[in-house]
Amino acid sequence: MRRLICVAVAVINLLFFDAATKEMAFKFLRGEMPISVWDGFFNLAYVENRGCAWGMFQGQVWPLAVFAAFALAFLIWRRRDIFVVYPTKKWATVLTIIAEPLLYAGIIGNLIDRVVRGYVIDFLDFHWYEAYHFPCFNLADTYISVAAAFLVITSFLNDEKKRTKNKGYIMKLIVSIFLTFAVTLVSVASNHDALKVAVYVDKGSKGIGAVEWVRLIDESPEMKLKLVDGALVRAGALKDQDVLVMPGGWSKEQTALLGSEGCQIVKDFIRNGGGYIGTCAGICVLMDEPKHRLNIIPYESVGSLGLLYSRFDINEKGAKMLGVRQGIHKMRYNGGPILKPTTNNIEGAKFEVWGTYAFEASDRGKVKKSLNMCGAPAIIGGTYGKGKVFGVVAHPEYYDSTYYIIQGAFKYVSGKDVTFPKRLHKRGAVNVGFHTDRMYGVKTAENILALANSKDVNLIAIDKNMVFRRNLDYIDVFVYTVSIADVPANKSHKALIEDFLSRGGKVVFVGKDASREVPGVVASAGGEELIKTILSL
Repeated sequence: MRRLICVAVAVINLLFFDAATKEMAFKFLRGEMPISVWDGFFNLAYVENRGCAWGMFQGQVWPLAVFAAFALAFLIWRRRDIFVVYPTKKWATVLTIIAEPLLYAGIIGNLIDRVVRGYVIDFLDFHWYEAYHFPCFNLADTYISVAAAFLVITSFLNDEKKRTKNKGYIMKLIVSIFLTFAVTLVSVASNHDALKVAVYVDKGSKGIGAVEWVRLIDESPEMKLKLVDGALVRAGALKDQDVLVMPGGWSKEQTALLGSEGCQIVKDFIRNGGGYIGTCAGICVLMDEPKHRLNIIPYESVGSLGLLYSRFDINEKGAKMLGVRQGIHKMRYNGGPILKPTTNNIEGAKFEVWGTYAFEASDRGKVKKSLNMCGAPAIIGGTYGKGKVFGVVAHPEYYDSTYYIIQGAFKYVSGKDVTFPKRLHKRGAVNVGFHTDRMYGVKTAENILALANSKDVNLIAIDKNMVFRRNLDYIDVFVYTVSIADVPANKSHKALIEDFLSRGGKVVFVGKDASREVPGVVASAGGEELIKTILSL
């Protein structure tokens, strides 16, 4: 009885320390960049673990909680077989005495987190510089791991003569050790679990940015891509996702295709803890305008400008939250909104300006000071309910030189690090230009992925501006996914296409007009057939 009382007191104290450290991590580390304690080896970093080791059972809170409860019940039921041994060394007895409260406290600590929070908070991040990160863990995980090690050690120090008196001891010990390690696996989360990311690719999401978002997330080893449109969102496609990416394009069409039901689903997704990243039109979707927006951020647009590769000033808060340097950063800009704060109080919304425009609006060389562009909000970050939101008026997804902005955004909204493999030119492959201006959708995105993943194709996203800049001179095949009737009527554009065809270039149409015979144009149904068609030209 005395030992049981001592065990109970020890468990209570251990649970207090575990809960206190998790609460401190939630209060001081949530939404912050990792704090380096030992440079290159140990950080304090906030991670929400909704599964178990190596990404298994993500989101299965109650099955994992029930498993832990059964494990705890079994350990208590068989405690004499597991924790009362007959060691040949006195210090081994001490190890078994220590192991019992550690194991109970570890299981109960993470069990409480799963039941109360719906996830386990991890914050201890040991790593070898940037080459390797050990799965992030917490004090409860440490309790379980230490207890498991002690049990293994004492199992080899048992007195042979006394062991025979305890029938079935060896089998029970094996079962207990297996169970202990199983619980340890359920308690330890990988900091590099696959992040489930949905990209909205309905017709409103168009342009090079939409293409690059699809390619980037598909290529990242830390992310799992899901393509969604308005109908899929309304059908529940966001339920199992961690982050929603809203690319550039035309925000009114994006929200129109979502419909009022889809817009509410997106709002609920963020409010309930989902992450959101929006670029250009993707930040417009969030704006405070009753008819055509989600009304999440307290900002409206007062105008926009054309295509530029220009400067943005990231302030101290933005630099800290994104893990980048404070000051001027260059990004591709193409018609993003010039934001102005509104006076409306949006319930559950807490947003800050992380960066501003560092250039003034101009038209044909004349400065348009009336737009008050320089110094206007350009990068917004914050929370809506339980979810985190990042929005930028520019396009950091266009060039690998600005991918670090995207990496910081994902770290902020999800708490996880992501990487993008270096994109190499494939020798001997066909250079395929992909027209991005008009039509977009899930099928188009699937065609993009088929081309991007083909070892025989170098995919190059091209919009009308790039056509006018003679980018067709560097490709072999130009692919349109729009209806032939929707090809730009601009005479200069058509003249450039005719010139491209006259010098041996090929044009492929995909979609509903694929069966129509057009002089100099090849038709394809898309997918694998598209690749075969291109390679046969």
